[in-house]
Amino acid sequence: MTEILTAVLSPGESPVIAATASRLIAAGWRTVPGDSPVDAVIFDPGLLDGSVPDNPAEQLLGLTEDLLPRLRHRKDGGAAIVVIGSRDQLGWGARPALAAAAGALASVTRSLALDLAPRGVSVNLVAGAHSGDEPRGLLPDAVSAADIAEAVAFFADPRSRYITGQLMFCSGGSHLLSSMSG
Repeated sequence: MTEILTAVLSPGESPVIAATASRLIAAGWRTVPGDSPVDAVIFDPGLLDGSVPDNPAEQLLGLTEDLLPRLRHRKDGGAAIVVIGSRDQLGWGARPALAAAAGALASVTRSLALDLAPRGVSVNLVAGAHSGDEPRGLLPDAVSAADIAEAVAFFADPRSRYITGQLMFCSGGSHLLSSMSG
């Protein structure tokens, strides 16, 4: 029998967290871990709604420190931390605070990837476009919470544990239209 994988989804109930929970549960994951070992941590500080929470990079560091004793070690298959950020780290007019928060989160993600690799913990970031983005992107359809959840599930999957320190833009191409072209 295959062991059930466990994920911690934090914080709150953003549309992306809800879509990710549904996606992981459909794949057989447990998302209410109790005190069991943790296979994946999904962190969404809420940047995709366009707000700037209190220091999301510091929140991620605190969450990682709190959960580190429960994250599966390399000898047990390792674990994944998947951060949901914003493509605003590239810059976008009238949103410098959001750009700063998103940039700090990307930097901390890469630093954690370096720090936790010896333990077998991968750390990656999925950068979406927040709901009020103009322009929408290059693709004909707007990126949905379910689209971002698929990218998050990819990084959470144990088959992706060899990928760490990466930033995946899931923005329909709006990241290509950064402040330099907007």
